[in-house]
Amino acid sequence: MYVRSDQFLIARTTIACPRCSRPTEVIGLVLPPGHETDESDEADDLDWIADAETSREAAAAGRGTMEHDAHWMKAAQPALLFLTAQVSPGVEAWLHETAKHYERDSAGGGPPVLTNHCVNCGSAIDDQDLYSEPGHAFLPASAVEASKVSLTRVDQPIEATVDGYVHEPEFFDFMTRL
Repeated sequence: MYVRSDQFLIARTTIACPRCSRPTEVIGLVLPPGHETDESDEADDLDWIADAETSREAAAAGRGTMEHDAHWMKAAQPALLFLTAQVSPGVEAWLHETAKHYERDSAGGGPPVLTNHCVNCGSAIDDQDLYSEPGHAFLPASAVEASKVSLTRVDQPIEATVDGYVHEPEFFDFMTRL
């Protein structure tokens, strides 16, 4: 799936590392209401425009920096992104500077995706352990659990290809806005 938005949110919380059991911060990408999705076949084989000048021109013209024939649908509710295969170069650079423990990894044997790593032991933390079941870090099972997740708005456009997308996550409104 291909997604884009004029801005995004970073979700942050702390979990016990599955390997060393020590507390570690994990982050996730969240799109606000009004983001757009494209689930067409073309979205599976996107090519980034490598030329930075062309990318700036495309962004200035209101076009994405990935080329394909889009079939956009606007989402009225927020969404959590995971199993993120690609993000726009500017967002990847921003993540590299601000969340060094969230980097590309192919630990699961598949293609590389953005992955949280324990800040203590460095082991990869699988997105399935953060998003796949109610009660996991970014899928809280109650308002109290949701309040332990903080959301920070990032005023930067984002484009991404993802294999995981949770539309209108339950208890989202109880997450803490910073």
